[in-house]
Amino acid sequence: MPSTPPKSALFEDAIDILLWLESDRETPHATRRHRDRVIGQSLSTPDQSIQRVRSWWSKVKPYVAGVKDTDSEGQRRMRITRMVSLLVFILGLVGGMGLIVAVFQYDGSYPINIVTLLALFVLLQGVLMLLSLALLLPEQGLVSRLLSIVNVGAMISTVMQRKFQRHFTKSFTTDNNHSLAHERLYKWMFIRWSQLMGVGFNLGALISGMLLIVFTDLAFGWSSTLVLETGEFRSLIHVLTAPWSQFWVDAVPADALIEQSRFYRLDSSSISQSKAQSLTGWWPFVVACILFYGLLPRLLLLVWASAFLRRATLHLLLKDPSVLALFERMNTPELKLGSVTPAVTVVDLVEEGAPKPERISGTVPLVIWAESAGSENVIEYIQSAFGIRVGDIFDAGGLCSLNDDAHCQASLSASRPPGVLITVKAWEPPLNDLLDFLSVLRGKLDASTSIIVAPVGQEYSQVQPKQIRIWRHALKGLHDSALYVESGL
Repeated sequence: MPSTPPKSALFEDAIDILLWLESDRETPHATRRHRDRVIGQSLSTPDQSIQRVRSWWSKVKPYVAGVKDTDSEGQRRMRITRMVSLLVFILGLVGGMGLIVAVFQYDGSYPINIVTLLALFVLLQGVLMLLSLALLLPEQGLVSRLLSIVNVGAMISTVMQRKFQRHFTKSFTTDNNHSLAHERLYKWMFIRWSQLMGVGFNLGALISGMLLIVFTDLAFGWSSTLVLETGEFRSLIHVLTAPWSQFWVDAVPADALIEQSRFYRLDSSSISQSKAQSLTGWWPFVVACILFYGLLPRLLLLVWASAFLRRATLHLLLKDPSVLALFERMNTPELKLGSVTPAVTVVDLVEEGAPKPERISGTVPLVIWAESAGSENVIEYIQSAFGIRVGDIFDAGGLCSLNDDAHCQASLSASRPPGVLITVKAWEPPLNDLLDFLSVLRGKLDASTSIIVAPVGQEYSQVQPKQIRIWRHALKGLHDSALYVESGL
């Protein structure tokens, strides 16, 4: 039976799912394995798809305190981003209206200069849009970093961090896990705000300009300090009108209008009423320039940025280690790190008659790092704490030589295991030799093979939550989406 698709926004779900999965690490691993496997078997969505994780969340969410109500962290963040989007749009709208009113100041002495309008609404618009496109350069590039300083979206983000410190600065996961996926998400969010402001600016200029054209008398002309011949200016106008010349003929100034509308401010002779009336013929061209060189390109960039923002949100959610671990719990019974009959809090979410999780049918190799566990009692401990059947046992690190470590890595690579469990001393900080071992081991295993680091207390005593956080924070630096820390708590 197909699951009902979630109705909440993707951005909202991404925040709530990642935050809750992080807090859910305090739940015994056996319970999580059994719970998620039962829910996974009730879903008909494709493995490792956004539909699968959101359908899983739709079953878990009603039973999660702080998320099942109408004021979850995701909803609060959604309200903040929507409010900022509205403020950005209004700011652009007011700015466009103010600029067009200033440019369209006309007291009858001299016509409004078309050259000024082209500089503001064509040349400047083009430069700003090129700067927006330049932000797509690699994040580490010097040009991209310099542009991010003057980017409107980046400025807005700084204001948000000060104004909404409690909400906006909180990452999607704890421990300030700002990965490349997070940076990509924020980047597209800022670019989208920039385009939204540009849309508001051009829309405000277009609305205000049309009102002034309709309710006031405006005369247009052209003048420049540069030595610009009439023929050269006519050629420029013909190039600018190319996008609409075939279907909006009135917005293409005639050659006669271009010739007779040149003016010099030193010329004190008054303009006759008939000539002043003819100079109003520029207004369709002015409207077309704002529309085709401002509003429409900004709308296209806004749609494009919104699409890439959604893509970045999908990437953040699907590539997060906690979500990959969730997929593994739902999809891979051989890696079922759970007891046979654990206590489960959300099993009743699954439809009655759904298949029950299978007993463990496979084994997982165990690496005892730096004498972190006794070889005699480790099997009983792993089965009791994680509910996993231990296969081959290897020693590495500590008193072992580098050749021993290399032999362990080669053996694990040759056996192609579905996952690897590594015990470490919970009370000791992660050292570089272990990080190097994990990096080399990842290179020998498939990228999808999970490496589970299990901190163990002295004499198998209870591991402190602070110790688990230290280990998770250290291993995040390896940027391995299939490497995560689990506790037998």
